[in-house]
Amino acid sequence: MKIYKNWVIFAYLILLLYFCSFYESSMFTSFLVFPLFFLIPSLVGYALSSLLIKKKGRDNLLLFFSIGSIFILSYCFILNLFNIFNLFFVLPIIIISLFYYLFTNHKKSFEIRILRKETIIPLGIGLSLTIIFRSFSRYPLQYGWDIFMHLFIIKQISSNLFYVLANSFSSNFLLSAYTSIFHLLTSLVTKITGIDPINLFWVAPF
Repeated sequence: MKIYKNWVIFAYLILLLYFCSFYESSMFTSFLVFPLFFLIPSLVGYALSSLLIKKKGRDNLLLFFSIGSIFILSYCFILNLFNIFNLFFVLPIIIISLFYYLFTNHKKSFEIRILRKETIIPLGIGLSLTIIFRSFSRYPLQYGWDIFMHLFIIKQISSNLFYVLANSFSSNFLLSAYTSIFHLLTSLVTKITGIDPINLFWVAPF
């Protein structure tokens, strides 16, 4: 069965809008929001790749994700250099990238092949480990003290303070190469959906 990619994204966004509007604090909504962490950079990366690379090949989602993440991080760094960093300046880029993808992929489709061992096995293992790991933590509470450091950085970014490196926010991050892209994406997802960051950490703490 062939399904158009645009239909999938459009249906996902409608479903996301509904649950974020009426079931903001539910566990299911937190799981539903999680794909945005991958979708946002991938859409931006796709738009940039399509505009800058003339030779078209197969869609490389990992490449799009990497390009989009680097661009968003760099763009926010430039905004911060001029002391005008604000998450609202990032949202138009995401919206433009979304519409660009929808209008340039209206004829692309894919085959539904869920019942394949290379799909079922990884999903089964991942879901089982998630259920086992999270069965000890009542939603949205969880074990670990480092979550408060991450929440602190997310709050700082949401308050229009941004640094590329996480240890610039707090000395508790000892590794200087640890970037704040995860915190930046979490802040964007929180801004878009209204979901509390602690609910998102329960679903995807790593």
